[in-house]
Amino acid sequence: METQLCEQFAEQNIELSDVRHPDLLSKCTLMCRRFGLEPDALVSKWVAFCLRNQQSDVMPTLTGLDALTRELDKSEKKSDRRKQFTESSYDPTIHTKETIQTDMPDDFLASFMDTDTAKAIKEAQSQTPSNNKRLSLATPARTAKPRARTNVGSPEAMPYGSPPLMTSPDTVTPGSSSSASYATRNNAGQVLETFNPEKRLERAPAMIERLDLGIVLRAWKDLPVLDKSYMHMYEKLLTRSEELDERINKMGKDIAKKHNVFAAAAQDTKMETDDKTAVDAEAPPQTFSHVAQAVQSRAVVAGRICVDAVGDARLNAQSILLEGSRETSNGERVKLDVSELAEFSLFPGQIVVCDGSNSTGECFVPRTIHQGAPPALIKSRNTDLVQHYFSSPMATDAQAVELIVASGPYTADSDLSYAPLDDLLEVIGREKPDAVILMGPFVDAEHSIIKTGQVDVTYEELFKNITSRIIDNIRLASSHTEIVFVPSLRDVHHDCVYPQPPLVIDTRDDEKVHMFSNPCTFMIKEMLVAVNATDILMDLTQKEFGRGSDRLGRLVNHLFEQQSFYPLYPPAPGVNIDFERIDYLNMAVTPDIMIVPSDVNRFVKNVNGCLAVNPGRLTKHNTGGTYSRLVVHGPRRLDIPEGENKKVFNAVPSRAAVQIIRI
Repeated sequence: METQLCEQFAEQNIELSDVRHPDLLSKCTLMCRRFGLEPDALVSKWVAFCLRNQQSDVMPTLTGLDALTRELDKSEKKSDRRKQFTESSYDPTIHTKETIQTDMPDDFLASFMDTDTAKAIKEAQSQTPSNNKRLSLATPARTAKPRARTNVGSPEAMPYGSPPLMTSPDTVTPGSSSSASYATRNNAGQVLETFNPEKRLERAPAMIERLDLGIVLRAWKDLPVLDKSYMHMYEKLLTRSEELDERINKMGKDIAKKHNVFAAAAQDTKMETDDKTAVDAEAPPQTFSHVAQAVQSRAVVAGRICVDAVGDARLNAQSILLEGSRETSNGERVKLDVSELAEFSLFPGQIVVCDGSNSTGECFVPRTIHQGAPPALIKSRNTDLVQHYFSSPMATDAQAVELIVASGPYTADSDLSYAPLDDLLEVIGREKPDAVILMGPFVDAEHSIIKTGQVDVTYEELFKNITSRIIDNIRLASSHTEIVFVPSLRDVHHDCVYPQPPLVIDTRDDEKVHMFSNPCTFMIKEMLVAVNATDILMDLTQKEFGRGSDRLGRLVNHLFEQQSFYPLYPPAPGVNIDFERIDYLNMAVTPDIMIVPSDVNRFVKNVNGCLAVNPGRLTKHNTGGTYSRLVVHGPRRLDIPEGENKKVFNAVPSRAAVQIIRI
């Protein structure tokens, strides 16, 4: 087989020798045997793998073959699930046009459409003879008006491929007059929000030697770092279906394990049946039940929250559906009755585990809804904390890390002078923070001038001028400040796909300038920082239905409980999720700092041990907005245990001082 492999690789102009590359050939041989592939099939899959990942060098490597092995293994598991589902679920009977109405059950066609459409078809069938008139499959009118939100790919937003150039240069020249409302503001520098639970210093103490932040992008499990553009719009409906279904299975198991659901149900069942005979006592549930199965006993089900309405409708008490997975419920849906629950918070796409009953098979009545399973916080070694924050073993005062965080738009809606950005750069030059995190949009697709195309430079040139201005001004004032750029789906010059690849910026070989994806997680010293420049909080606000307090904290907590940067499904208009890469939206651990810029009201909160910050927008239409200053002090020396390799929680909220400031 090794000889055949060498011949097949040679046909692709890849020189592989059993003398020079014994490890590679051995790996390829094992892959052929494991997946039942002929040598020519394996070579074809390798070449296709290189093309998908935009690898210019197609010479096999052990790392690349390992990645291909994981991909083939994942594909094989999905194929097995499809085969098992097909064999167990489909009737091989072949129907004709004449027999399809009489032979098929009533709910067959309904399973492929929403409830209102199926109801309309059924009424039309009962009122109109099938032989005389054709059945109308028109979709009922929408029940709610969709939220106005510009899609970067729509004509209104002017496609970034060919912007018209039709205005005078002063609209984009730096230094042009900004709007009167911004220029005449009298509240610049006003502190609007403060978070400082332990009354720490609001500015980092002066340091003789600056801290090395060690900023590095963090990837989890087998995921490579998303550090470049990728081919999108190649997603298959089958891929989306499988990913959505697999999410129900995975999250259902995580939630059941986190809340010990089956043991709790068994304990409650035992207490309820103490007075019953052994014959009358109901058996406690041990596995997930079918969501639409009529059972008289207690049941535990897992599924996705859906809306029983057409269009962009919002959840209410009468429109909540629970959709089970194909594995446990054949993908069926059932009405969810929450009238007996005192407190809950639900939204479309949320994965929940319900403990309750379904006596009729048409409505599940939960006693308890378990809404998620937040991942654990990370820990740091005690020796690392000492090294990060104490300059010497005898030091008693810890050093600190100071960050400035801002989110676009960076100019008023009436011009492209970027005067608010200049004011922010002046603040950065004066305060010289350790790091600056800047999130898009930098060239906003919703800007009035951009939408009408009244610019005489390309969007890419405008973005290049902006980033050059940012880097040059910060470097002129501070040589140690790290700069992090994160794109937004509203950046008209960039890929409008989510997860979003990093921006392309000429850093001039400056190692302290970083371009990260949206969303992203990266390390600053021992702290894990997560950034999501997509406005998930506003999208959840539009869709959430629940009872409870602290709405803003609850919205952020949804991200942790669902282990996702964007748990809403279907996504809001303009959020174009690529399900081929949806793993990049997963949240494997709870970060120490979560930055979620949003149009909802600015805030700083401690959410489940994470410091959640919404710095607001730097500009709001023609008025000045806000930015945030974060100072994270080192832990107190007495709080760091002695010894070697002892791990402690970072506890960032307790040692942070955060301000949200008017620009």
